[in-house]
Amino acid sequence: MRHRAATLLAAVAIVGSTVGATAGATSSAAGARSSGLASSSGPDHVFELHPKANVKVNAGPTIPMFTTTHTGPGTHVYTFSMVGTNPINGGGAVTVPVKIIPVRVLFTQFGVGLDASKPDAHCLPGASAATYATKSPVFVSRSYAAGPTALGTGQYIEMFRRAEFWAFTRPGGVSPNNRLKLSVQVLPPVTFTGNAANSTVLTAPCGIFGEVANNAFDAFVQSQIVKLKSQGVGPTTLPLFLLYNTAINNGNCCALGYHFKMNNSAFGGAFQTYGVADFDVSGHFGVDDSGTLTHEVGEWADDPTGVNPVPAWGGIGQVSGCQGNLEVGDPLSGTLKTVVTSGVAFHVQELAFVSWFYRDVPSVGVNGWYSNYGKFTHASKPCPPGG
Repeated sequence: MRHRAATLLAAVAIVGSTVGATAGATSSAAGARSSGLASSSGPDHVFELHPKANVKVNAGPTIPMFTTTHTGPGTHVYTFSMVGTNPINGGGAVTVPVKIIPVRVLFTQFGVGLDASKPDAHCLPGASAATYATKSPVFVSRSYAAGPTALGTGQYIEMFRRAEFWAFTRPGGVSPNNRLKLSVQVLPPVTFTGNAANSTVLTAPCGIFGEVANNAFDAFVQSQIVKLKSQGVGPTTLPLFLLYNTAINNGNCCALGYHFKMNNSAFGGAFQTYGVADFDVSGHFGVDDSGTLTHEVGEWADDPTGVNPVPAWGGIGQVSGCQGNLEVGDPLSGTLKTVVTSGVAFHVQELAFVSWFYRDVPSVGVNGWYSNYGKFTHASKPCPPGG
């Protein structure tokens, strides 16, 4: 999720972190209008179960994943892996532990900091960004419906996955109990010390907004993952580094989050996934709060390796050129909906279904949709030109 930066701040005072009584805009008790395919079982022949349901991408145990093949346009066969169990072959429920690691960013050149582990009396009073994250739809269950179709009760990504494969997960389908659940634990904060070479601070409608250099910050994140073994961080968990009003500058400003993978040396080089997300209430990019969390966790779930191949698509969402991986958030970046959990109005991002990427007709998603709020009513277009 990339955005353009604003003006450089000359001198600032102090900053902490927290989201208020509404973690975004106006309240809406309706929640996400997820999707549902009424009676059609969908094009079952398109999906084929891979012999191994749980893929060990590297040595040692890892998060539960399945690998399958998909016949796309022109009979081309694509192989992809997702977190969870296979919804097209009777896969059941799994729970992945998420370790939220609040990041305290110190901008030493300005004498200020942004801290996801503490409330911010000015922009996010009452609780820290980390606390609000745990109360968000990413981790708190509620009921969801897609138009006239009831999806059930669950967490946002759990219900997205259910809606995405509704031809198989619907009542009476082959996998009605398929669930991807997340447990959550907040760990003590870690501190990233910025300087003039790898960070800066900007003015924002509320307080300040920080930027940290991508390479320096990601090296810090990977080093922390290894160090946090004693606190339960490892290949069978999703370490989620939470920033507050801070983006990652990759040289073309800015990413509000990303998900990635590494070989965890603390576990013999085992395959390790991880994520970074900004809980943003600065107003610098408008309304966001938990929007980036839903974007990145959704993409982690459907593309944990980051390289699930799909037919080239683009010219839509945040992608101006052509892209060839299964990143469910990118085509709909900035398309936010309001969902209330824990008595707080949070924002979630609409996400694209696997059928959108592989150009299934009909879609195996709920209501024949191609995204979980129904914005996409047809499959992706070949790129170039995309759109």
